Amino acid sequence: MGSVQMDTCLDVVCISTRECFVYQKVEQLIKEVCPNTRCVHFEDLLQDLSLIEQISFIFTVGGDGTVAWAIDSFFKKFGSVDKLKPVVPVIQASSVGYLKQLDLDDEKFKAGLRRIVEGKFVVRHRTVLQAEVEGQRFLAVNEVFLHCEPHLGKFKVAMVDGPDGEFKPLTEVYADGAMVVTSIGSTGWGLSHHGLISLNEDALELVFGKFLPRFGVVAH
Repeated sequence: MGSVQMDTCLDVVCISTRECFVYQKVEQLIKEVCPNTRCVHFEDLLQDLSLIEQISFIFTVGGDGTVAWAIDSFFKKFGSVDKLKPVVPVIQASSVGYLKQLDLDDEKFKAGLRRIVEGKFVVRHRTVLQAEVEGQRFLAVNEVFLHCEPHLGKFKVAMVDGPDGEFKPLTEVYADGAMVVTSIGSTGWGLSHHGLISLNEDALELVFGKFLPRFGVVAH
């Protein structure tokens, strides 16, 4: 999925943060640029899905983990992310954020918000994963992790090929674990296990290796 432009409307925005004073600060900065904009807390959205129809953007404040938490919480509550509005990661000085779009610094935040109001932005669609285990569905924003214990397991990798949906074998690997990593997750746990940072929104990375600390470094 590529990048798309969208019309800008800031009648209502949503702020996701666990700290009250941070919410108040972001709300104040938004009001200084857009006095008539109404702000709602992400927790209120989780209690009332009808709010999503009014919301233009969801501002997540923190690091990259706050983005994953917000998307995962929305999925757990409503069973889908189809109605989720564009997420704007706002990074605090004390956090790490490869997904950063806005800075919590007052002037930098307001400058970035003005660009949004002026329509000077694009929405990038990111790939997420859905896994099913014993009838239960899970959403994975960062990665799906499979772990074998107490011994190494044999992983057979195949891909669906052709209109008939046949599985085409690719390789077999012995490892004590495997991860399927999204582009968002490529800056997290996947990177710590020698994965690669991916700038391609649709990319998925397959990482095999030794994930338990006693086994040492990972190889993939």
